[in-house]
Amino acid sequence: MLRAFAHRGGANEAEENTPQAFEYALSLGYKRLETDAHLSRDNKVVLHHDPDLKRTYGIAAKIADLDWAELSEFRMPNGGRLMRFEEALERFDQVEFNVDAKENAVAMPLLRLAKNDLDRVRFVSFSARTVKELRQAGAEKTALTMPEVARLRLGMPLPKRLLERVDAVQIPPTYGPIKLATKTFISRAHDAGLFVDVWTVSETETILKMIDAGVDGLMTDSPSVLKEVLVQRNIWEG
Repeated sequence: MLRAFAHRGGANEAEENTPQAFEYALSLGYKRLETDAHLSRDNKVVLHHDPDLKRTYGIAAKIADLDWAELSEFRMPNGGRLMRFEEALERFDQVEFNVDAKENAVAMPLLRLAKNDLDRVRFVSFSARTVKELRQAGAEKTALTMPEVARLRLGMPLPKRLLERVDAVQIPPTYGPIKLATKTFISRAHDAGLFVDVWTVSETETILKMIDAGVDGLMTDSPSVLKEVLVQRNIWEG
């Protein structure tokens, strides 16, 4: 079976990072959701990818500059709305969340909200500093930072203490001209006891390539497409 993640709830098929998108992914049978977190002016953890609302809501304002009372009123063209992480944890209580802390300031509020759900929340970030702070503060599941990915790619061992707080490597198929999701790299990750999840994969051809390479999970903006491929391969578990 392969770990299937609806990236932002399935951004190609629903209005991303909204309750509606998450409900849509769950209706397809998904058990894992990838999402992103920012902090509002009044310190609410808001699920949204960009720091501002221009691309998604057509509003030229940053999340950090607005209170939740204002943010909660905005709507996308099809009715999608912003959601707080607190609501997502409560409403989707059987789901595993993969949360990207988009700024250092949101890390500790994010962790505090998840304190009773650490077994189903994985914390990730492009900031190595943020991930390290989350680990030190008690996060049980994190993914390797990019410097740690580079170390693994070079065949260098990862410290045992580090692996106590890491359960996955989450990478794109390539990083610039460098192929990351190779069979050699995947084998090294497996030897370290880590899952290998690849983002963001939405085309059938790439999905099949990643499956054949031996990855454990795929994150997709097209959840119906990924599900169809996995069902055909008899490796769909949601």
